[in-house]
Amino acid sequence: MKTILSTFAVIVLTFSSLMSNKSTSVTLVCPSDVWLNCGAEIWDLSIYGQAVYYKNGYQYDAGPAQVVYDVTTCETGKIYRTWQIEDENWNIIECTQTISIGGGSFNYHNIYWPNNDLQLYGCGVNTHPDHLPYGYGRPTYDYVTCSMVGSSYKDQVFNFGPDCKKILRTWTVLDWCNYNTGGSNPGIWKYIQTIKVSGTSQPNLTCVDEVSIVANNCHGAYVSIPKVTVDEDGCYGGYYITNDSPYADNNGDDASGDYPIGTTTVNFKVEYSCGQEMYCSTKVIVDDKGPVPYCLSTLSVALMPVDTDLDGVVDDGMVEVWAKDLDYGSYHPCNNGPLKFSFSSNVDSTFHVFTCKEAGYNDMQLWVTDIHGNQRWCAVTLIVQNNAANIPDCEEESGAMAVSGIVTNQNSEPLENVYINLKSKGYTKTTTTIDTVLVPFVIDSFYNQGGLLIHIYDHRESYIYNEHSEYVIKGQQYNIMTDEAGRFGTNEPEANRIYNMTAFKIGDNSKVDQSDLDLLSSYLKEEVNFENPYSFIAADINEDGYIDFEDYNLLEEIFNEEEDEWPNERQWVFYNKADFETVIGNPLGLDLKQRITIDRSRFISGNLDFIGILKGDISNYETGEAINSEVVSRSITESSAKVYPNPFSDNIILENNQEEEVTITIYSVDGKQLFKQTTSDRQVQISSEEWNVGPYLYTIKTDVDITSGKIIKI
Repeated sequence: MKTILSTFAVIVLTFSSLMSNKSTSVTLVCPSDVWLNCGAEIWDLSIYGQAVYYKNGYQYDAGPAQVVYDVTTCETGKIYRTWQIEDENWNIIECTQTISIGGGSFNYHNIYWPNNDLQLYGCGVNTHPDHLPYGYGRPTYDYVTCSMVGSSYKDQVFNFGPDCKKILRTWTVLDWCNYNTGGSNPGIWKYIQTIKVSGTSQPNLTCVDEVSIVANNCHGAYVSIPKVTVDEDGCYGGYYITNDSPYADNNGDDASGDYPIGTTTVNFKVEYSCGQEMYCSTKVIVDDKGPVPYCLSTLSVALMPVDTDLDGVVDDGMVEVWAKDLDYGSYHPCNNGPLKFSFSSNVDSTFHVFTCKEAGYNDMQLWVTDIHGNQRWCAVTLIVQNNAANIPDCEEESGAMAVSGIVTNQNSEPLENVYINLKSKGYTKTTTTIDTVLVPFVIDSFYNQGGLLIHIYDHRESYIYNEHSEYVIKGQQYNIMTDEAGRFGTNEPEANRIYNMTAFKIGDNSKVDQSDLDLLSSYLKEEVNFENPYSFIAADINEDGYIDFEDYNLLEEIFNEEEDEWPNERQWVFYNKADFETVIGNPLGLDLKQRITIDRSRFISGNLDFIGILKGDISNYETGEAINSEVVSRSITESSAKVYPNPFSDNIILENNQEEEVTITIYSVDGKQLFKQTTSDRQVQISSEEWNVGPYLYTIKTDVDITSGKIIKI
């Protein structure tokens, strides 16, 4: 604080007589008055000057002053320093210095009021400030010197029914050091907080997202829609459910009824306590019956020789196949014809020209489209052959296949330096040669004059499959690494093969910290639940499809550097990203693929994406909203209670330093509860006589925190 010295002149007192009429030549001079800011030095007053007096032209020290403190507990007010001297005629001469101390600067802007518009649910909800969610409790304020700040509140309660009330909570904050009834800073401020209490909690709705059905006639179908269900836990009130479907049999929680072909969105409204509303919707899809495709399962076509460069020598083959030629009696049950046939969903793809490049087996699709655009398809294997045409160098070619994709984490952020392994198995290939021969056959017979039977022959072509050869096609393997954008790609793999693609990345143990252990421990004790599907995978350390104390022990060993090898020799786990697009909740029981299978094809295979999840880094996948707000995990050194000795051989002691109520629970490493007790005693002795030698886990729970740890019996 700064000291402000008076701009007035020093006080000079010259008396000729105070006690008598005799003259005196003594002059007393006081230091100037002083104005101080709050917090300045008020005990060593010598820094604010010393009185002197003059006599016969000489200066003398006036000696110590008499000090009177008129100062409040806020250290504001006035201090009076008075000096007295006596002249030779026994006259008393005195002067006084006044030191004024101003108050602190606490004001409205130093106050942080609780959040407004709080909604509470439940029966008998405790609305005391100390029991409200974080941010809605008591006001807080900055520390400002020379201020004495306190707060109080008063509630006005308005009841609107058995399940609804509102509270207007008026908060008052007072700075006692600056409180006065007037002025620009009166030292008292008020704030009104609104709290709404609904006896019926916000309901949990069960409303199916979509119901899809194929029309059973040419106009629509009767659709059975699951009822909207509500978990009722109200105190006195209930719920009222309506729907807006014009096709429903009733307008309540069941919207089943006759729905037309097409998509209808049914909206459900749930009204509950305090006139509040919730909504959910169900999409009802009635698919047109569509065409019924029938096609040839296999068709062989022969290439015709072609001289592409007009040099008189056959150098290629060609055959044109129309999609309608593959039809084997497709029809539409509602006579929505005429039908169109194509080789893809593009109705203009009505034919395909095959050449030597496509010699061999070709997997095709015959698409059937009705007049309303409804489509169905069936599969055809089309075998392109080079038979009698004898086209040179016209054999089934393997060709090449382009493979590309991207690897990201759960936030779609690219992962660099991920090894992509592309591997195919070898197989044995069989080839058959076809020979054309002339086979004689009898066209007429007669007996000659000598009585002999004479036959007249002709010849016709016949095909003899008389040569087979087998050879082994070796397996192939390709290794690719992602770049800084998480991308990978290659065009080296041969087509007409089946490849399995997997991903691997070197782990990072530094991502595992105490918060991950605490979160996993709380999950195992059912104190928290995971909201993010990735958290379950990150917590399944040994990848056995379950989260248990074995995972906790493995993670703890890695965190404490007792073990540096992850189960399955990997920390990163990669999945086919497409599998996660519809995952909700715990994915461990789902058939999620850790590889991507690429079927043999001549076509480019792209968008083969992986998503990576780092085992052990559980807290990275949880936003914090999933964690129960009453559960706060902290280390044993911060807790008011502790367990010792560790290690132990006989009994262990729970020491409760704050004499608060605590609950201690002890588990074996396989999750079995061995001991549980709630107490407020300062010391509790726990017998371990029946426990085996080895490690144990414990938790100590109070009203405000949970501590977990590990103890070892020796």
